[in-house]
Amino acid sequence: MAVNAHLSRLHHSLRIDPQERSAFIDLLSEPQRYRANRALIGTGHPTPDLYVIHSGVACRYLDLRDGRRQILGYLLPGDFYDIRRCFFAGDAALVETLSAVEASRISSRDVVRLAELFPQLMHELWRRIAIEDATAQQWLINVGRRSALERMAHLLCETHARWEATGLANGDGCFFPISQAELADSLAISAVHVNRVLMELRKAGLVGLREHRLQIPDVPALQALAGFDVDYLQITGPRHEPTGLAAARLDFATPARQQSGR
Repeated sequence: MAVNAHLSRLHHSLRIDPQERSAFIDLLSEPQRYRANRALIGTGHPTPDLYVIHSGVACRYLDLRDGRRQILGYLLPGDFYDIRRCFFAGDAALVETLSAVEASRISSRDVVRLAELFPQLMHELWRRIAIEDATAQQWLINVGRRSALERMAHLLCETHARWEATGLANGDGCFFPISQAELADSLAISAVHVNRVLMELRKAGLVGLREHRLQIPDVPALQALAGFDVDYLQITGPRHEPTGLAAARLDFATPARQQSGR
């Protein structure tokens, strides 16, 4: 398989030696393009393939019987889905594209065979599962304990940090094709409440959202509001250090206001 720009980024994101990296990438299918708001993995999907996202954004979700939906996580470039199902039988969450997406597949049989041959690859797969688990814990805390303001701030900080790790963020901005309805399904609040919280963050100068772009003018301030610590994402690279401006911008988010925003 030819190494294009997407695969070049995948080369760098896989923390394994070159031989193992090449063996894995050589077995990937040619990237397939999916339009926005299309099922990548739908109900009754027959094959437990591992998907590798090369570009765009997708989400994992489950539907309730009454039609409500809970989004369980976002898939960004370089992410894999579903590693667990390569090794263990079971139902997977559904996956829908939130923007145009390019993705490749590799069969679970090939993943297991490569993991048995290459211990570093096995370690890398389990490292990614550990990050998924740590992220799921943060999302659980979001819907269980954080105020609406905190959970929105935390989700935006997490998404921005993950885009930075891909090398595709642009300064304080990143691609963000996620609608307010989809944010509501992610944060377990209403779309009206999402709009209200985003307005508060905009007025405080902490967040800008326009034309599928997220801007965070003062990353440390938003991280402080969210109580965000990037360590659970196992991201290496520059950190955003707190500034005096961060504290000033947090004056609007008193405990009373945060509690009223739940």
